[in-house]
Amino acid sequence: MLLVASPNSFGCEGKVKDAIVNVLASEWPLTLKEIYFAVVKQYSLRVSYQAVHKALKQLVEFKVLVKQERRYRLNIEWIRNLKMLGASLEKEYSQSKKEELPSKIRELERLRANAREKGLVTSGCF
Repeated sequence: MLLVASPNSFGCEGKVKDAIVNVLASEWPLTLKEIYFAVVKQYSLRVSYQAVHKALKQLVEFKVLVKQERRYRLNIEWIRNLKMLGASLEKEYSQSKKEELPSKIRELERLRANAREKGLVTSGCF
């Protein structure tokens, strides 16, 4: 359920999804057309309208976005989950000793692999 990266960090499909999330983080709700033009203009991505539509459908399916009457916005539950993950990681890392860090890294890798299996991120996303 996580999608965390900058729009320029990995392959095209992930760039489009991250660009969409970043666009909707600053302005919402937006239509597909508004999102498409924002992605192309703000991130200089050479992407088709159909690719943006496909990415939007996947983000709705993954519950990252919510669609209401042809308009999209970030899912508040996804935002809360992301916030909880950040708080949990901050707490664990600030309390961990150096010897414990390898197990924390393995746990993060497990979370990463789980997210990739669900198609929520591509390699190198977070």
